[in-house]
Amino acid sequence: MASKFTDANEIAKFSSLYEDWWKNDGAFGALHKLTPARMLFIRQALGNFAQRGAEIPKPFSGLRILDVGCGGGLLTEPLQRLGANVTGLDASAEAIKAAKDHALIMGLDIEYRIGDLSVIPDELNQFDVVIASEVIEHVPDPQSFIQEIYKLTKPGGKLIITTLNRSILSLLGAKIFAEYLLKIVPVGTHDWRKFIKPSELNSMLTNAQFKLETIRGISYSVSEDEFQLATNPVVNYAVSALRC
Repeated sequence: MASKFTDANEIAKFSSLYEDWWKNDGAFGALHKLTPARMLFIRQALGNFAQRGAEIPKPFSGLRILDVGCGGGLLTEPLQRLGANVTGLDASAEAIKAAKDHALIMGLDIEYRIGDLSVIPDELNQFDVVIASEVIEHVPDPQSFIQEIYKLTKPGGKLIITTLNRSILSLLGAKIFAEYLLKIVPVGTHDWRKFIKPSELNSMLTNAQFKLETIRGISYSVSEDEFQLATNPVVNYAVSALRC
């Protein structure tokens, strides 16, 4: 069911691809390649929360994290392995089934919920970190989405977002080349008009009483066939923000 936090067409689109979530060469292959860069940014952004020492195998132990729009669990699982207590949330029942099935195979005990932000129990300030990765460009009302996340984040907690900049280069790279020429993501995955400029996202965060901390670009290296953190947020980018 759609709401101001979800779009019925978007839910149906990703639900139809549920069998591909854990296929490196499937519809979410590009997302698999993006995940190491996403995780690197998350680890850097949460450095002040992490337990110190290179010998610590689970530096996120004790952290409560909400992974909004978790899909099949591509970020949820590595976050859990780092010791966090993660709740994965997605509006697609099919995606959640894929996430649960894979977690069972991997021996991971992860709480997954079907629905939008409104299904999270009405307990304010319950998460240390909320992550919305490759999600906000798919929601009908990004400002309301961020404001609802604020209610669920502890004071001093963090919001991490990765998304796409609405630029000429993102139209060429993330839409035309990725979907129609290279065909590394299914046609129709993105609506360029819904991409969000960093300045627009910063305004939304400020309006919701978050303070922008870090912004990094994420660029694709053709020679290395991988995504890497970069300075310029011209196409993909990641931000971390502190709840004031």
